[in-house]
Amino acid sequence: MYIDHFNLTQRTFTNGPETDFFMPNEQVGSAIARLRQVMLARDSVAIVTGGPGVGKSAFVAAAQTTIEERSFLVHADLRHTEADMLASLLLLNMGVDVDDSSEATILNQLRVAIRKQNDAGRRVTAVIDVSGMTVERAKRILQLVHLSGEPGGQLNIVLVGPHALHRLLNAPGLIHLRQRVCYRYRVRPFTVDEVDCYLEEQFERAGGTMASIMQDGAADTVFRYVGGVPRLINTLMDAALSEAAAQYASAIDTNMINGVAQELGWKPLATRQARAVKAAAETTAPAKPPELSIDQEVGTAQSERRPISETTAMMLLDPQETSSDSPPPRDFPKATDKLGEHPGGIPAMSASDTGATGMLRLEELDARFAETVFGEDATKAASDAMAAEPEIPEKLAG
Repeated sequence: MYIDHFNLTQRTFTNGPETDFFMPNEQVGSAIARLRQVMLARDSVAIVTGGPGVGKSAFVAAAQTTIEERSFLVHADLRHTEADMLASLLLLNMGVDVDDSSEATILNQLRVAIRKQNDAGRRVTAVIDVSGMTVERAKRILQLVHLSGEPGGQLNIVLVGPHALHRLLNAPGLIHLRQRVCYRYRVRPFTVDEVDCYLEEQFERAGGTMASIMQDGAADTVFRYVGGVPRLINTLMDAALSEAAAQYASAIDTNMINGVAQELGWKPLATRQARAVKAAAETTAPAKPPELSIDQEVGTAQSERRPISETTAMMLLDPQETSSDSPPPRDFPKATDKLGEHPGGIPAMSASDTGATGMLRLEELDARFAETVFGEDATKAASDAMAAEPEIPEKLAG
């Protein structure tokens, strides 16, 4: 195993819960402090969203590390479980046996279990993992919200899911839940510089150094395949270290990273970036636009206000298809950042940008995650599944 080969004290890259939390920047530290306040409140609601593998669960767990004596976290995963099992899941994870009792009995058991934790000086926070918001899920979560609002009741709620969760909570029927949301946080992937720091810190925790194990340029190659997603970093690096040990190699180089990634079936981000840039270069605007009527000019102006797709090394958007009768695209100035060329009108983002601009540029990571790494079919399936979510009726507000 590579632990002995590189004289390490432990596995350096794992996706298990025992992995120490990496603090990429001060903003994440401030966000963790805010989430701790939610966990120590009485009936607060927070929303933590992000793409697959960006570290949402690790972020929530890190918030509790210094308040374990005053806070009790209970998890419920509704991604692959029926919504009517929510209260039972919470009870089971609190160590309470659940039988085939009625719904009213189960809710009363949950009240008693929460009160027991409160008497011990701990606030209870339910961390609910959801992939979307269906009618049944909304009903069960609203039950918990009303439970915490009862006299003597207490329960904080942290909803964890994709970025689309923010939009789904705008349904009129969820006003009781939305009014209690006191904190929202979007977990984003690492930047190029943060990936480098993450690799260095993980090697140091295992008693090694990145300089002695990875050759120059290998870390940048890792980013080309993972786009800053921690879970993918851990998977790729664990496989690369194992491959290096099997080959008795003294260090990991770029060719080894490329070979391991290809064995996993992963595609580099730069490949799709080059394809999009080439497609944009082949698109030529007509020398003179056709004459339009007043109505057509209004329609053209409205079309030109549509969001412009961008190509970045962290998130690649497919070129927009236009029909033959669509107005010609406008010419926008091209800007170049440290992560590659991209057409667009917003400021360029540096490799270490953690501000609002970087957050906006990463907004569509959820929708493009599977397509960027694994192929286009996975993205279409994910989009179809999201579109199939039933709408939440207004009557839930009653």
